[in-house]
Amino acid sequence: CGAEELTGPAALRSLKLWSLRPGSLGDPLVPAMAVPRQQVFTFDLADRVHEIHWNLESIRDEVTGEENVVRGGVLVLHKKSSSDRFGHGTMKIADRTGKTVFVLRKTRVRWNPVNIVGKTSYRIYAPATQFSSGGALFTVNQDRTGNGIFWTREVWTVFQGRKRSGIVALYVICGGPGKPCNFYWDAQRASGTPIATMWEAHSSAETLARSDAGSYSIQDVRVEIHAAVDSALVLAVCTVIRP
Repeated sequence: CGAEELTGPAALRSLKLWSLRPGSLGDPLVPAMAVPRQQVFTFDLADRVHEIHWNLESIRDEVTGEENVVRGGVLVLHKKSSSDRFGHGTMKIADRTGKTVFVLRKTRVRWNPVNIVGKTSYRIYAPATQFSSGGALFTVNQDRTGNGIFWTREVWTVFQGRKRSGIVALYVICGGPGKPCNFYWDAQRASGTPIATMWEAHSSAETLARSDAGSYSIQDVRVEIHAAVDSALVLAVCTVIRP
């Protein structure tokens, strides 16, 4: 079936993706962004100097194959260069109204000596949370050992709340430079079909034109997310591990 072109803002409003709010501990990160039954969302990343834009490109029906083209920006990630260089690399993630929906923050400051031997770790908070209170909604940890031959594939585990909860929300295996990152519910199901995939795509003529116009840099990263998956959480993780 041919793709049906939709107006970006109008489509986002009809999908209830214009004004967003975070879930509580145990909920999807952004409940309104959980992918509906029998649908597949495809996002792309637009990388600017101090911002990262996640745009919903299309929605596909898994049964009929019909695709609706949306091309609407859903989330904008704001980061401070000073925090990235010296602090926790804090990023505030806002919806289309400019309201902060959640915060993505490194577990340790950049210059913490533990970073020399420790793996990358981030926590995700609701906007009003005091970081020192331990009220993380999710924790994103790079595993100390990888996966595959000679452990060359990066592995990431996403926990609900803190790692000590033991509740795995997502398990991610990245195949290396130029290879996709596949998302699974947990390590036990990592031999099955991925529930989401991030990959580098060749920049289209439209992407190059928008980049030449100063809209954003040329970094075409696509993410396909399947039904019942927390798309906001997947996008937050992709922001951490993207190439």
